Amino acid sequence: MAFIPAAAAGAVVAFVAATKAIRSYLDSRNPDRVWDGDYLLVRFAPQVPSEVDGIGIDVKEVVPLRREEEFIGEDPPRRFDNRGSRSEGKFMVRASQTWRSQYTVQTEKLRTVGGGAEIGINYKIVAAKLQGKLEQALRNSISATKEETQTFEQSFEVTVPPGALQLVTLIWKNIWQVGNIDLLLNGQRVEVPYRALIRVDYDQRRGLSETLQRKLSRISI
Repeated sequence: MAFIPAAAAGAVVAFVAATKAIRSYLDSRNPDRVWDGDYLLVRFAPQVPSEVDGIGIDVKEVVPLRREEEFIGEDPPRRFDNRGSRSEGKFMVRASQTWRSQYTVQTEKLRTVGGGAEIGINYKIVAAKLQGKLEQALRNSISATKEETQTFEQSFEVTVPPGALQLVTLIWKNIWQVGNIDLLLNGQRVEVPYRALIRVDYDQRRGLSETLQRKLSRISI
């Protein structure tokens, strides 16, 4: 019966050895990766230098504050013709737009939290040198590894009254996430504003043909 504990102990030793070997191999391949033992996975982590020009750096968190919309254009009106029918018509519309992820870290607007103490020029020089590192921390925070082209696609239904011609225009907009990156510079808490383009979206503008509008106007009177 003594062979069971020994076998179990041997299995544990073998598992630990295999885990260490895998971790050592992964660390040797990419020093920017961190081993997550709870899930036996490897995840990327933002790597920010602990010191630049003698100033200690400690990035705390990326704090989203709000979302902003930016008009980027509209598609030509789409025509949905139901003039030859006496019943209601239903049409499927496919909205599609290509967009590219963007990230902007505004190190020139670095400021102390609460606006208390003045920030010396050295802090701004250090922040500028951290531009790339802070952008990487931002990308990791919003689960995007690089600036890449993406395609937004969505379908919706348009219902057209009998005997009507309806126009539908898609009005496109960028959706920006705006916030701050909180960090410590030599123990002093500061904020660096950021903007990240996280997706695109659209609004609809619909209009019936002038003939139908006149008919509906007479009916309502």
